Amino acid sequence: MRRHWIRWTLAALVLLAIVGGVLRAVSARKAQQATVATAAAPAETEVTLNPAEVVRAASRELAQTLPVSGTLRAVDSAVVKARVAGELMGLTAREG
Repeated sequence: MRRHWIRWTLAALVLLAIVGGVLRAVSARKAQQATVATAAAPAETEVTLNPAEVVRAASRELAQTLPVSGTLRAVDSAVVKARVAGELMGLTAREG
């Protein structure tokens, strides 16, 4: 009779430990999802600008040239050559 009582008590303790572990895992998962949800939500921040930091946009012409003295050399270059003998009929690339 005593052994029977010990078995039931051990079974109940094991079952209680399993249920406790599952509940702890579920609550940890919910906390992690809540953290991810708050991190993913866009933060609403208010930006205040001083009048000196604000400039009215206006269209202007941009210079397309740059005065340089000395020799210029290309950073990247390419060489085009044929793998087989033939005559080049046309080239669509421009130099520069």
